[in-house]
Amino acid sequence: MPLKIPRPVLDKMDELYRLVEQYPSKIPTKEVAKFLEMDYQCLIRAIEQGKVPFGIGWDNGKYGNRHTHIPTAPFYFWYVGPTIGGRMVV
Repeated sequence: MPLKIPRPVLDKMDELYRLVEQYPSKIPTKEVAKFLEMDYQCLIRAIEQGKVPFGIGWDNGKYGNRHTHIPTAPFYFWYVGPTIGGRMVV
């Protein structure tokens, strides 16, 4: 019996496709937070703490600015990794 993918999951994949098309090399942190339906500041903290594999975070010292960087390809593959090609990879 073929696996039937629920409509909300397919809609989310369409949303991801549009996000990647719009931001082919780097996705703004606010856009990723919106896509994941999570608080922007929580995502920044998770990136800074090294808790997400797709984001890079750093600061410029005690009085410097904090920065986050989310490369598009690692984020995309993190999200779709288990189902590349419509098959379970893991």
